[in-house]
Amino acid sequence: MVRFGGRSKHTYSMLNKPISEGYRILALCWKGYTWNWLYTSRVSGIAAQQPYTGSVHLTPTSAAICEMIKTLPYTSNLFNVYMDNYFTNVPLFQVLCSHGIGACGTAWKNKNAFPPELHNDYPNLPWNHLCGAQIGSYENPVLVLQWEDSGSVHMLTTIHRITEHVNRERKKPRTTSTNATITCRAFQPSSQRQVFAIPQVIDDYNQFINGVDRADQLRASYPSQLKVQRNWLPLFYWLLDTSIVNSFILFRLLHPQARHRAFRIDLVRSLYTYSSPSIAPVKPSTGYAKKDNYNLFQ
Repeated sequence: MVRFGGRSKHTYSMLNKPISEGYRILALCWKGYTWNWLYTSRVSGIAAQQPYTGSVHLTPTSAAICEMIKTLPYTSNLFNVYMDNYFTNVPLFQVLCSHGIGACGTAWKNKNAFPPELHNDYPNLPWNHLCGAQIGSYENPVLVLQWEDSGSVHMLTTIHRITEHVNRERKKPRTTSTNATITCRAFQPSSQRQVFAIPQVIDDYNQFINGVDRADQLRASYPSQLKVQRNWLPLFYWLLDTSIVNSFILFRLLHPQARHRAFRIDLVRSLYTYSSPSIAPVKPSTGYAKKDNYNLFQ
């Protein structure tokens, strides 16, 4: 969401978001780097902006996501896409699989995202219980999973198997947390941390899902947006911040110890020196001692 509270027929109002009103943009990110993006409008709709040419019936949002992902420079089985439950559904995963793109994500338990006949709505299921089934055609199969954590987690994936697990250390939840009675049974009485074998699909999802969140975090660290009355300026500021963040991520590939703040300072000094050739060049800052730990694709 790009913050804008002025008059515009293209803005959205989403009360459950950190930015509750503004322009809505769908972004394709990798470790904070924005590879592609799609502007959405409340009036024209996604289908009119990004037409879908495939034979499989997809919703307008899924069709837009599919067309945006197909802009990646892929050949075969090169990219894996991770998305949340707003975009995840079985037809979309089958189309991506047919194009050689892996997909994984959480799903809502409805008829489009998660088959209701595969949902085990039983009380007191054991913690870390995993069940699932493979649906779809033989060429484009989709693995449907249900995993019991503090609550039931529903997953769709085309790049994992139900038998794949990885050992991870888990912290014992508090007694006041949700479903703490079921979760605490798996821990030893005197242990606050314990190693468990959790599904590989859960571990990969937790590791690779935050590409868009990191891009938003880097933009929010040093935003350039000001209060404006022209309705196109917020989109210009968003493009400017995205370009700077992408430049910083590419720069950090060559200089792993680079810091975001020092990069911004050197950028401002370079632009100031370039605009004023009569002024002596400013010595670059040397604040690259601390490493940034920022990390939907594998």
